[in-house]
Amino acid sequence: MYQWLEIGSGNPFNARVLDIRPLTQTVTATTQNPDVAKRFLELRESDGSDLANTSADGWISVACSLEVAFPTAPIDGPLYKAAQMEDKWDIYAYDSALYFSRSWTEILIYKAIFRRVDRIIVINTIDSAPNYSDKADQAVLFLLVSHVLGRPFPNPIPTGVGDDTEQIALHSFSSYGRNALYATLGDVTSLSV
Repeated sequence: MYQWLEIGSGNPFNARVLDIRPLTQTVTATTQNPDVAKRFLELRESDGSDLANTSADGWISVACSLEVAFPTAPIDGPLYKAAQMEDKWDIYAYDSALYFSRSWTEILIYKAIFRRVDRIIVINTIDSAPNYSDKADQAVLFLLVSHVLGRPFPNPIPTGVGDDTEQIALHSFSSYGRNALYATLGDVTSLSV
């Protein structure tokens, strides 16, 4: 069902990637908990400003070196809002920080401090919720490119998921929803953005 695409051979990335579109572009995300569905709908109206005051006590600070070209400077407010339950993230910018929260719950997962150099967003530090620190820089880069900029980009496969294609596809959809098109065991920070 899932196919590994080697470098070259019609693969648009300079990395070996797994095409997970057969799952992520066909499955419907649902919940049997009406409170979760209600919360998701309520959060569609949120501007995320309440996240700017979230405490990062106990979080893990991840040093990184990310640079992403943005067509315009991020302004305070939403950069990406989930449109349906298959979209798993909401992304906001406030006061030179990017906030990445889960769309069903508004639980903050990443806070990335950025500075702007011409048309480039530079991120050197990411504060990560403890269970999400593995490959946090790669996850943030993926979220910026795929969600905010709307470009296909491979999502990172966390350590421990392994190379079973079904597990990779399921984890990718659970983590990133319908914006996960391809997944890679490689380091996405080494790819051209």
